[in-house]
Amino acid sequence: MVRIGVVSMVKNESDIIELFLKINLRSADRIFLIDHCSQDGTLEIAKEMQKLYPQIAIFSFKEREFRQSDVVTSMVRDISSQNIVDYIALLDADEFLCGNTNVNIREIISNNIDKHESGFIPWETFCPISLDYFSSESPLFSCFKKRSKEPQQFFKVVLGNEFAKDCVVAEGNHSAFSAMFSLPRKFLDLKIQHAPVRSPEQIVRKALMGSYSLTLKYGRQRQESHWDIISQVVRANNYDVTLEQLSNIALNYAVEENGSAEVDFFSCGIGLIEDKINFKNLARPNLIRDFDLLAIDLIDSVVK
Repeated sequence: MVRIGVVSMVKNESDIIELFLKINLRSADRIFLIDHCSQDGTLEIAKEMQKLYPQIAIFSFKEREFRQSDVVTSMVRDISSQNIVDYIALLDADEFLCGNTNVNIREIISNNIDKHESGFIPWETFCPISLDYFSSESPLFSCFKKRSKEPQQFFKVVLGNEFAKDCVVAEGNHSAFSAMFSLPRKFLDLKIQHAPVRSPEQIVRKALMGSYSLTLKYGRQRQESHWDIISQVVRANNYDVTLEQLSNIALNYAVEENGSAEVDFFSCGIGLIEDKINFKNLARPNLIRDFDLLAIDLIDSVVK
C-alpha cells in the first residue's frame, strides 16, 4: 500500500490542532508535527492525541525566529532518508487533505507522480458562517462553507520520497526544488481544504502576533504581509470582530486587491459531523495570557 506522510510546523494552533490531526489521519499514515515554541495548549493537545494515535510524531523547534523553510526541509530530508513513507504532504495546521470525501488520495497521488517527482494540490478556502466555533459539536463541519471560487489559486506541495532526499522546501510549503530532479510541475486532481479564519479570538491573536513575529523576522519576504493587513482590520474595529467582518477576512484571505469571492452556501463543511473538539479547555485562545507571554518573550530577547 502507498504510504502517505504529513509534515507540519505549527505554533499556537490550539483551537484547531486536534481536528487537524484527527481528520488528516484518515488520509495519511504518519504525521510529523514540529511545534515552534507554542505557548498555548497546542503541544499539550498534540501529546494527548499522540496517546490515542501512535502514528503522530512530535518534534520541537525552540529557536525564536520563524524559519519554516529550513526546518521543514531538514525534516523531509530526514524522513525520506529513512524510507518510511512513499510521499510527503506539507500542510499547515489549518489545512486538510480532502477531509470529507471518499476520494482515494493514495491512488491519485501514486498514479500521477512517482517517487522522484513532486505534485501540487490546490487550496479550497473555507469561511465561517457562524460564531459558534467553540460551542458547536462539529465546528469545521457545521460552521464553515467554502468560497465560491479562489480568486488567486494557491497550492501545497506533495513530495515523492526520492525527490525529498535533496529538495529545498520554499517558505509557506507552496513549492519545493531539487537540484537532482528538475521536472515539470504536476497538478493533482485533489483539494486541500483550508480554514485560516475560524473565530474572533483566533483571528485577533493570529493577526497581531503574526504581524509582530514577521516584523522581527530577518530576511522577511515582500509577500509575507497578510498578517499585517489583517491586523490593521482588527485594530480598526477596536479588537472586536463581528461575524460579517470575520467572514470578510476569510473571503479576502490571500486575495489580490482586485479579486473577489462569495460564500458558497450550498457547499459542505470540512470533515465529518462527528469531528468534535474534545479538549475544549485547552483549545480556547486566552488573549491576555498569550500577549503577556509574548511581551515577556520580547523583553527577554532585548535583555539578552
